[in-house]
Amino acid sequence: MKTILFRLFIVCLLYLGVTSTRVMAVSQVCDTISPLQGTTNDASGLIQACINAAQPNDTVELPVGKYFVAHQIKIEKPLTLRTQGVNDTAPRCSNRINNCANLIATSNFDGFPGILLINQNDTTIDHLVIDGNKEARSGSSSASNCRSGNNGWGFNMRAHVANFKFTNSINKNALCGTGLEMSGSNAKILNNLFISNGVHDAYLMWADGLTVHDCTGCTFEKNDFVDGTDIDAIFGGCTQCSIQYNTIRHTDSFSGAAFAGLMLHAWPSTSGNYTDTVVANNTIDCGAKRRCGFALYLGAHGWYQTMSYGGSIHDNTIINAQAGLVIDDFYNAEVYNNRVSNMFGNSYTIGTASHHIDQTKDTIGTVFSSVNWDGTIPYMSCPDDCSIPQKNASFIRQSIPSPMFAGQTYPATVSMNNTGSTEWTKTTGFALQPYDSGSSGFWGMQKVELAPDETIGIVDDTTKEFSFTITAPSAPGTYPLQWRMTNGGSNWFGDPTPRMSILVLPARLPADINADGKIDIFDYNILVAQYGKTGTNTADINGDGKVDIYDYNALVTDFGR
Repeated sequence: MKTILFRLFIVCLLYLGVTSTRVMAVSQVCDTISPLQGTTNDASGLIQACINAAQPNDTVELPVGKYFVAHQIKIEKPLTLRTQGVNDTAPRCSNRINNCANLIATSNFDGFPGILLINQNDTTIDHLVIDGNKEARSGSSSASNCRSGNNGWGFNMRAHVANFKFTNSINKNALCGTGLEMSGSNAKILNNLFISNGVHDAYLMWADGLTVHDCTGCTFEKNDFVDGTDIDAIFGGCTQCSIQYNTIRHTDSFSGAAFAGLMLHAWPSTSGNYTDTVVANNTIDCGAKRRCGFALYLGAHGWYQTMSYGGSIHDNTIINAQAGLVIDDFYNAEVYNNRVSNMFGNSYTIGTASHHIDQTKDTIGTVFSSVNWDGTIPYMSCPDDCSIPQKNASFIRQSIPSPMFAGQTYPATVSMNNTGSTEWTKTTGFALQPYDSGSSGFWGMQKVELAPDETIGIVDDTTKEFSFTITAPSAPGTYPLQWRMTNGGSNWFGDPTPRMSILVLPARLPADINADGKIDIFDYNILVAQYGKTGTNTADINGDGKVDIYDYNALVTDFGR
């Protein structure tokens, strides 16, 4: 009996020992693909075999090199797929040197949707290069599907799972659709490069860099996006998410342009809910030729009639787009201190259905203009060159009184925005000057200069309000008045102010108290109401500091004129 019990005990120990060994995750090198490194032979079968042979929670490592794949690779168990010999603290894969495993779609790749399909929670993709090889695939059946509107054939990756991690990797050259489509919860998309996905100027061949449907508790931080050709990074809903410290930029290539840089919106199939999400400290620079339509777009009405809401959007930097920060249409969100500069068009706009946008924390004086963007997809309006002139100015507003009385002096203001790439100072000759051919002669003004110590910047402090006095011409009539920025003499640049036609009335009689051009009962009534008062009063016709019989006599003398 003791022998039997002992044997059973030994069997149990052996069983437990084997079981506990497999509970421990292990790393396995997929060295069967090494002979294919640098060839165009299909490695997808061997990589799939390595993944299939791994146990849950194992790590499958691919040797450094370039591997072509003709078929989709599926991950259907929790594991990590990464380059051999690295850990998650190693620098990101390089786009210039071959220091990671590259999975490159062959010219006839046939996988839907994408090179990598993640079907299991708790999957990590780390230190890999996923290359859709769009140029070689431009004549493929997958490209034909893209052109027919079936853009899933052009994806690089899809992951609709929980606890997904994509880190330190490169996702590039998607044929169409997107570099990565995903949804789920607790995802971490960190320190990746999304570059050159899709083609902007080929119909339906454009692609997002990152496409997020709905996500909860997800982190998108420290990623770089370069030349995404639909939207660089687009979200359909993201609650309790962190979208921070990402950089979006565009080169001069028109094929690498985007409809928008960063977009928070709702597809008809997603929530549009951004409650408790922070979108902050991101930089969007669309390049010298302004290769983004919208830079930061909150809403969807350019495409869909859906509403989105929630979140805190602040301290983002936007440079060189065609339209800067657009709220269209969004509600119940906190929006503040987003710095916008060097736009081709509007810096800050808000759609007609947006409401409850909290700007109480804004300290930079953000002012939104109302624009209805419904159905207005921002196709590039300057495909050849949207570059920023060295000297440029946009008109904001002006306050010029009209009509005026001949010979009388009036206060006036004109506000201009520096939209060029050069700062304005007095020493470099920047000034506001009458522009209409008759303005200078009629109004007797040559220019309005900046203060000696004043600088009008190109990123911060870009607006200048010129305040000055203007004296009406001495003869009655109608006179033109228009202003424009100059850099000395007739070196005009930027937008002129709207041309005004100022009506100059005959010199005002002192007894015309209400300044309506005639002395009548209305002036008499004002004098009666102020009679006996001292100090500054409009009915003090002789200017002696009191309204009395002398003012009354002056009014009666001129009554009816």
